[in-house]
Amino acid sequence: AIMWSSFGLRGTIPFSSWGVALWGRYDAPLARLDEGPRAAISSASLGFGIAHRFAGERAGLELSLDPSLAILVMEQQVERESDPHEEGARAVLRVGAGVRGYYRFSSVLRAVASLDGELSPQNVSSPIRIAPLLPPVPVYTFGASIGLEAAIP
Repeated sequence: AIMWSSFGLRGTIPFSSWGVALWGRYDAPLARLDEGPRAAISSASLGFGIAHRFAGERAGLELSLDPSLAILVMEQQVERESDPHEEGARAVLRVGAGVRGYYRFSSVLRAVASLDGELSPQNVSSPIRIAPLLPPVPVYTFGASIGLEAAIP
């Protein structure tokens, strides 16, 4: 298992209580939680989403469905770069879902907390490996975040 750090951008076009989004995210490992094969790994995702918002006066809740395409890059870590090692990249389709709560401070600024997860359906029955000596591509991800969000009124 790996603990990830992510940076993402999401643009949403609202209509009524619904919204459609285009988003991108870059993921890099923060910590390795097991003793698996040593490998450098990173991921970049591009996706679209559809969301439904349940909005109150200052607070609200948003549920989303977010399919995406992720490109995972792995390289076996060795003592010297000149040593033989395995590396490669793989495209993976994912289906994500999330719940976001927010509290509006003004017409532009709001606090946001979210929980989300992704599943790679083609990877469930047999783990995908980029190369034999590299760890398998993650089957699922789960995330939590808090932050501030700026909206264009």
